[in-house]
Amino acid sequence: MKGPPNEESAIKLRLLEKYMSREPRQFLQFDGFCNVEGDSHLLPDECGDCFSGSVTTELMHGSDVRVLIIPGTTRKTALRLLSKIRARVKTYPPDAVLTAPLHDTEAAERGGPPARK
Repeated sequence: MKGPPNEESAIKLRLLEKYMSREPRQFLQFDGFCNVEGDSHLLPDECGDCFSGSVTTELMHGSDVRVLIIPGTTRKTALRLLSKIRARVKTYPPDAVLTAPLHDTEAAERGGPPARK
């Protein structure tokens, strides 16, 4: 969403105003990255894709599942990463992780990504 500096500032201000009216809400967040370079702390799979998953708190209205795809990501890449994220959702810790109160760091630690093989 790059634009002139004043336009970007106006967008940021509108977003901050919108988020200020929302209550914090807990989510399971899964991220997929392709072609990660350099000294990433994430270990790539056989295709060079990396993943992370965690319990997070955001100022978002949540649907049951939301998918965000950044501009420039090909359909093929998005579908490959979504397929791999789907497999991770199947093995992620139980739904009980999301019943913990906000700011419960022990629950967040239990909700970390599965151990790598």
